[in-house]
Amino acid sequence: MTDKVMGKIAKITFSKGDFRIYKLRYRSQIYDSLNDKWKQEDWISVMGDFPELDEYVNTSKELIFDGYLEYSEQYNNYTLKKATYSSVDGDTPADVSKLMKQTQVAQTAQKAPNNGNDNPKRKYDKYTLDRLVNFFSSDTFEGIGEKAAKTLVSELGGDALQKITKDLTVIDKTSLNKKQKASLKDAFEEDVLPNSALATLSSWGMTSNMITKIKEFYRYDKLKSSKKKVASFTYKNVYKFTEVPGISFLKIDKVAQAAGYAFDDRRRIAECLVYSVTQSLQRTGDTYVQTRDLLESVPKDLRSNWQSEIPERYLAHNTNNVATKNGEDSLDTKIKEVMQYLKREKKLAFINDNSSNNKITTYQMFKNENYIVKAIFALLEQEDDSLTESVDDFLEELKFAIYAEQNDIDIDSLTQEESVNQNEIDKDAKDDTETDKVDEETKSVTRMDIYARANEAISDEQAFNKLIDIVEDDLNLQYAEEQRQAIVGALTHRFFIITGGPGTGKTSVLNGIMKAYSYIFPEVDDSNDYVDEINDMRKQWDDYLKSLGDDDDPDPDNVEGIVPPPVTLVAPTGRAAQRMKESTKLEAATIHRRLKLRVGSKSPDISFSGRLVVIDETSMVDTSLMSVVLSALEDDMRILLIGDSDQLPSVGPGQVLSDILRSDIVPYVRLTKIFRQGEGSRIVNLAKSVNSGSLPSDFNQVSETMRYIPVDDGSSVYDSSSLNIIGTDGVDTDSFNIDDSNLFNDNVDDEMVANVMINYDEVPANQAMFSNANDYFGPDERSGYDLIPNDFLPIMPNNAVEQMQPMNVNVEPVNADEFAMNSIVQVVNEMRAQGYTEDDIQILSPMHKYKTGTDNLNEVMRKIFNPKSSDDKVVEFAKDKTFHVGDKVMNRVNYPDLGIYNGDIGKITSILPDEIVLVEFKYGNGEIIEKDYSYSDLAALTLAYATTIHKSQGSEYPIVIIPMIHQFQFMFARNLLYTAITRAKQKIILVGQYSAFQQCSKRLGTNRKTMLVDKIRAMAKGPDYFNEGFGLGLWSTYGYQE
Repeated sequence: MTDKVMGKIAKITFSKGDFRIYKLRYRSQIYDSLNDKWKQEDWISVMGDFPELDEYVNTSKELIFDGYLEYSEQYNNYTLKKATYSSVDGDTPADVSKLMKQTQVAQTAQKAPNNGNDNPKRKYDKYTLDRLVNFFSSDTFEGIGEKAAKTLVSELGGDALQKITKDLTVIDKTSLNKKQKASLKDAFEEDVLPNSALATLSSWGMTSNMITKIKEFYRYDKLKSSKKKVASFTYKNVYKFTEVPGISFLKIDKVAQAAGYAFDDRRRIAECLVYSVTQSLQRTGDTYVQTRDLLESVPKDLRSNWQSEIPERYLAHNTNNVATKNGEDSLDTKIKEVMQYLKREKKLAFINDNSSNNKITTYQMFKNENYIVKAIFALLEQEDDSLTESVDDFLEELKFAIYAEQNDIDIDSLTQEESVNQNEIDKDAKDDTETDKVDEETKSVTRMDIYARANEAISDEQAFNKLIDIVEDDLNLQYAEEQRQAIVGALTHRFFIITGGPGTGKTSVLNGIMKAYSYIFPEVDDSNDYVDEINDMRKQWDDYLKSLGDDDDPDPDNVEGIVPPPVTLVAPTGRAAQRMKESTKLEAATIHRRLKLRVGSKSPDISFSGRLVVIDETSMVDTSLMSVVLSALEDDMRILLIGDSDQLPSVGPGQVLSDILRSDIVPYVRLTKIFRQGEGSRIVNLAKSVNSGSLPSDFNQVSETMRYIPVDDGSSVYDSSSLNIIGTDGVDTDSFNIDDSNLFNDNVDDEMVANVMINYDEVPANQAMFSNANDYFGPDERSGYDLIPNDFLPIMPNNAVEQMQPMNVNVEPVNADEFAMNSIVQVVNEMRAQGYTEDDIQILSPMHKYKTGTDNLNEVMRKIFNPKSSDDKVVEFAKDKTFHVGDKVMNRVNYPDLGIYNGDIGKITSILPDEIVLVEFKYGNGEIIEKDYSYSDLAALTLAYATTIHKSQGSEYPIVIIPMIHQFQFMFARNLLYTAITRAKQKIILVGQYSAFQQCSKRLGTNRKTMLVDKIRAMAKGPDYFNEGFGLGLWSTYGYQE
């Protein structure tokens, strides 16, 4: 007798093939057969072969499972084994997916001679055929009885179901009558295919995560048309699902192969071509690939992902350019034919630049770059917008005030009708001759005459300077000349850029711009209260937008009492938006939130509101997103871009900010004067040197704000007599006496030294410190070192050094990665002894892997800052991923309604029942926000003692530690190191190999291949020149000219 369990699926705890272990929601029910009633139990798991139920994870679907119940005292829960299921309401996935799979399994291939045909005849057992007859004669198909069902199965065979789902027109080829054929088609189109599509995909091996993404992307549960679309893709071309973010060609190709697609299926080749181009763009950051590279990569991608035996004619050793013996096209020929198809279908764009190795990109990327160019020039060429008149009016008032002040005119007592003495007005403009003296001493003029004379006498430059003087008084600031130019540029251009490195006052300039506009925006009544006024307008406008339906467009003209805020502040990341809000006190949001962009969306759901859009951290905006941003500008808007063009470019393809600046066509101001930390700051000077491609001459010197701790790479030797690092040329490059540094002291006990040093008492004389030296330095050959590696001398207590010096032995090469990690451990311990906490210190590493990568350093730092005690409650989310109270964690998902964003760092304050983790986030403005993460949300958290440099972009930290070793050389780039350095506000500590830092600073990072600079310059010569230079076509080699 079997047991029954009823509940809703909470999550998948194990998955392999069709086999699943589901954890049901808390307080599911077990059927008590003796008392004929259901009773609640805390936790129940079910085990069985039912992948089609993945779509019901975290839904309200109630299911009943039959199986064999077992209780575990160790885990205090029940498990139902060998389970089968039914639904409480009877609405389970249609049986078609199961039946399709069973017919596939049941078919037995006859390996008889088939004249080269790859599809041998198949036979089906009677049980399988009877199942098909029963299926087609069920109530689902009106008018189809057992006789008609047998006819259908007899004529189409045991794979009738597969044939019909792939092509409904096969029904027309049967001998069924017209009415029966129509009934079959209708049932498949309206019921069978839409309701079984997800289950069918699951039966082909599509994971529950992929199915969830499909449902979310197509709004599967909300739109009936989406079910038909998903069904169409499922049974006609599963590769179309690659438009869903997170579903790549590699993932869907496995599903397609399980569904029976052939190796050389043109649908497969087409998607592989698009995938190869897209992957190249994502991997390199370029916005195009070379045709030669593409033709080499596609066959490799087609072969490497194929899980079955590759047909002989397509094996790599066969010549691709020669047709097979039986006349079939070669793989290379098929690829080129599909390329022509993709051009016609506007999936790929081919740029004919009259070279033998032309450019190919996705059609969307080509359109994005073109749109950016055209939008920029539309803004540059149409100088007047809704703010032009407001700026002119305010300048006129300023000129009037300046003129009145210069001529001692009491403007407070002056009205339009009142007059003033002409001689007073003209006293500075009189001719020196007596003959020109005005006879009428009391000649009258109007207020408008004074405006006219002021406009003639006072220049725009004088008026803007007066405005900035007023702003300086309001903000208690004093702007440098370049900063004043930046403010004026933002007031006078519809498209303007402000760029500059850290500490150059970009934030101060932005505040000055906002203050200046507060006098100009018609919507602002009181410039002294502009922050509250604009924020109130933003709140009312956002509430109004929330009240609209999905298909309703905002219409401010027809909404009484609601005015769109005149300025919209946005940034590419939530963390950058939060910092923007903190610095300006104005509401700011991510670009995606403000435009209601869904992940992967190519167009905004709504446009920007107001008159001015300001984007901060623009270097992080990629080509696709910039295209969306510019398309969301209304005709009367202007846009201001702010960012550091020397930082890391965007994660996505392109380097938009850098390219626009390099075109030298667009108006901009580059801020260079340092204000934050001062000109003498070692952090600022280091950033400047790295940005110019070298390390500063004082790189090795310890100071208040900077310290370098070397990990030896063979370029220096240790001079034990002076505790100095001596370069190989004998020049003293640094003195690392512990007492010279105010960051570190020598209060380090022997236990701390032992943490980073091998126990030297156990090392026999003249033996290597490490037995497996080749694992540490590879090909480097070193000898003659003291037993204590010189890498640790700067951070060791003096007495320990003295104890060790007599023991001079030859040692084999040691691991720079491990030494650097241990150096970081020692540094952190020293700083903790001085009162610094994990909130003060942030480690920024180029990579996740290696001992100085973020993964390992996070675990090491957690043991230092938050060691686990025996009674600490631990939540284990995945293999090697646990959390407990006190952990420093980073949130990786945007929660805009809570004000928590991707990249925000917080601390776990408690772990509640049901494995709910409570995290507290503290922000620079003093705000504290708490969020509880359910077990299924824990993927959004990661340890944050160490983060990647890329992840740190847009953030700042009091103290930054940067490891750099040659294992990271794949990531070496000048802007990578520059970005890491500029995250530090107070102190920076660099740990690693000098030559690694040197190589990293020398390698130019922003050398992406894009067409944006050329396109901007071409458009500057005229639209005809632009169209001629960037027309679409295929390269002449294959005769596909457009």
